[in-house]
Amino acid sequence: MLLVACPVAVGLLLLLWTGVIPGNYVSSPTKWTAEIPTCLPGGGRLPVAVHVFPLWATVHVYWTASAPVYYTAFDPYDNGVISEFGTSGNASFVSQAFPIEFTPTPLPPYPPGSCQPVNVTTIWTYTI
Repeated sequence: MLLVACPVAVGLLLLLWTGVIPGNYVSSPTKWTAEIPTCLPGGGRLPVAVHVFPLWATVHVYWTASAPVYYTAFDPYDNGVISEFGTSGNASFVSQAFPIEFTPTPLPPYPPGSCQPVNVTTIWTYTI
């Protein structure tokens, strides 16, 4: 019985991880628009987006910003997936089915005496 149950369980788990069984992952494409503050109150946090993509999916990230940002993405083990500077960019990576945290951080110099937020739009697509 165990000889049959183990392969079946592993097979079902792989179907879930790879996205063959839908509904467990973010849809493709997905769009996120955020206002990133340039002045944070004490203890404030920057907005982040966290997504999980199917195992072995090729993920494409496209982003634009109204001012320069440092755009990063990390997995739960602090491995950098994306690290780019500028007002737009794109990157691709192969998913390992871990949650990925995407964080755009505004870059100085900010307009004098201004706490104007930076608008960032990100679009994620993936193929299995």
